[in-house]
Amino acid sequence: MDKKGFTLAEVLITLGIIGVVAALTIPTIIANYKKNVVVTQLKKVNSSLAQSFTRAEFENGYMGSLALNPENAEKFFENYWKPYLKIGKMCESYSDCGYKSNSAFVNPNGQQDGLILIHDSRKTFIGFDGMLYVICLYTVEDDGSIQSDTNVILVDLNAANPPNKFGYDVFAFEYESGKSVFPRRSGYTDEQIKEDCSLTGRGLTCTEAIRRNGWKIPDWYPIKF
Repeated sequence: MDKKGFTLAEVLITLGIIGVVAALTIPTIIANYKKNVVVTQLKKVNSSLAQSFTRAEFENGYMGSLALNPENAEKFFENYWKPYLKIGKMCESYSDCGYKSNSAFVNPNGQQDGLILIHDSRKTFIGFDGMLYVICLYTVEDDGSIQSDTNVILVDLNAANPPNKFGYDVFAFEYESGKSVFPRRSGYTDEQIKEDCSLTGRGLTCTEAIRRNGWKIPDWYPIKF
């Protein structure tokens, strides 16, 4: 009785088909995995910051005039943030936390952003979770005036590891006394969100774009994982 088997040509054709299918599907699988990791981290950060903020105001009262005031910046951080955050290491300089520049972040298109890591107006640290946190206490404009609405928290999910890009591994949140911590520019319209979270924008609204889509990366999201 003859034994039937696969010819070499058939085996090679089958392997070729498998290779093509793998080449088409594996990048998508990897990208989806990266997206899921980012979203999971963002949800955790948002929840953790919001809980810390709520507890701080419950125990100390509303931040009120302490917030966003350069004269009270140190007291503000020591009373309302430091006791409620799991801080692994404070950054006295950008190199303390492994960065090569004080202007370490880039926009979605790869251009350097003007936001800096270290300044008297902010507290920068590495959390026990390995992420970098920059809590902006107030902002000084070029003319020396104080910008009173810049209550921003920046989070670099993988700290100094590249690409340090807004919308990819760097995300922006904001806090408001009497309310909570939430993604930056949560009051923007969908059109404004898309305008900023784009290859021509800064990417500061990408956190809100993800939250607004049910904590999922939107199909229109400009940054590839």
